[in-house]
Amino acid sequence: MMEDTERLLKILRTAVRVLGFTNQELEDKLGVYHGYVGRIFKGTIQLQFEDIVKIARALEMDPGEIFQLAYPQTSNGATEGARRLQEALKSLQPAAAPAPEAPAPAAPEPAPSTASGLSAALEQEMERMVQRKFEQFLAGLAKGAGRE
Repeated sequence: MMEDTERLLKILRTAVRVLGFTNQELEDKLGVYHGYVGRIFKGTIQLQFEDIVKIARALEMDPGEIFQLAYPQTSNGATEGARRLQEALKSLQPAAAPAPEAPAPAAPEPAPSTASGLSAALEQEMERMVQRKFEQFLAGLAKGAGRE
């Protein structure tokens, strides 16, 4: 577990440097106190999923890209667990048809007026992101299975 955290921290630190940000600039974009990012990067503050999402977005990246960099797909194909999960979820996959068109962008939701509203909005966004990445993952597995 600690190895995974270190891997993600290394990617986040590298992204900040490569994309030309300073910790202070990132903190300003995140709206957190100065020193916060450095404390996360040093491991003084425990890295949370929400931190990864917020930092990625502040760096103008999709949070899924951070995870793709940390866990790139291997040429070995899907793991046994992923194959079993894919099999179990076949009923949820769309029938083989032309790629669906991207849905029309939803109207922007009004800005939440309370902290709990912001929390709910973040949860909804994370659920949408996870669902989108899960669907991409399943599509990649199906593509890989077709090559065997």
